[in-house]
Amino acid sequence: MRTILWIFAVNAAVLAADPVWEELPAKPDLPGWKVAGAGEWRAVGEVVVGRCPAGEKGWLVLERPLADFELAGELMAGSGDSGLLLRTSQFKDGRLVGADVPCGRGLEPRVWHQLYLRYDGQTLTVEVDGKTSRSEHSEARHGPPALALGGGDFGGEVRWRKLRVRDLGWGAGWNSLFNGADLTGWKAHGKEKWTAENGEIVGQAVTDAYGYLATEKTYQDFECRIEFRCIDDGNRGLFFHSKLNGVDILGVQGEIDPHVGGHSAGLYEAGGRGWIALPTADGEAIFRPGEWNEMVVRCEGNRTTTWLNGMRTVDLVDDKHRFTDGVLALQLHSGGHAGVHWRNLWVRGVPGG
Repeated sequence: MRTILWIFAVNAAVLAADPVWEELPAKPDLPGWKVAGAGEWRAVGEVVVGRCPAGEKGWLVLERPLADFELAGELMAGSGDSGLLLRTSQFKDGRLVGADVPCGRGLEPRVWHQLYLRYDGQTLTVEVDGKTSRSEHSEARHGPPALALGGGDFGGEVRWRKLRVRDLGWGAGWNSLFNGADLTGWKAHGKEKWTAENGEIVGQAVTDAYGYLATEKTYQDFECRIEFRCIDDGNRGLFFHSKLNGVDILGVQGEIDPHVGGHSAGLYEAGGRGWIALPTADGEAIFRPGEWNEMVVRCEGNRTTTWLNGMRTVDLVDDKHRFTDGVLALQLHSGGHAGVHWRNLWVRGVPGG
């Protein structure tokens, strides 16, 4: 126990001294936050108070997406089920999903409790009153954190104060795949048009054939993240562990389709089995037609995980995988209609890569 308390004391000292921590004060109208679900949230002095009707769920969502971060504060658990929902995604029907942290569960009510957490990649560390727990959470990769409250059988109430957050970005080790000015480090395959414009890579189909823009480097175990916006109709994708001979390709594709329900971030094996993993139902629904979308692909051994707009869409352990090393390639499908803009293309190795 003394060791755990010492760890918490060290973290507390860092909180006090580190200038990159950002205070999230309770202010009237709660600027920088938005209410989702049922119930109400308001500032009372320096305290954020949440109340939720019986049988309902409510959230107070920070209006800023975060990938890796630290969060600290104090909470007073009342009735109901209080905690946090991290790296959230919200659907048009109002549902909010993410990594659930029921940190208020089981706490002594009507007493202030100290909370510190760190979300680093897929590892979540939570300390409440000096007691530490660690767990793996791959269900979300990027999104706003939210204060969460369930109404239970009789209605719920929770109070938060001294909230602060430290944005750690996406963690260390990332390398940009695109210099923002030209296509250095890339090689075009086929006759489709690839240009660098306004800090974006723009691909436009000009024939009825396939076209690819591939990295000159190869990657084995890696994590890649990209943003894309589909223009026109037609299919496109992000290939990995790939080999090209002209426009003939062997490898695995992270699907990109301009329609909801088009299996974006699903996995398709070219030159092999075809579809090997389709997105979850929520993963299909999270796609945003005509807007910028974000996809993350992580490969480690025989496990491939994809996230679309922060939500895990595929988590595949594939004992029959054939392709384990190769280039990354942006694809334009045959048919002459596909067009796509790409930006913020990054890659990093993972252990063994």
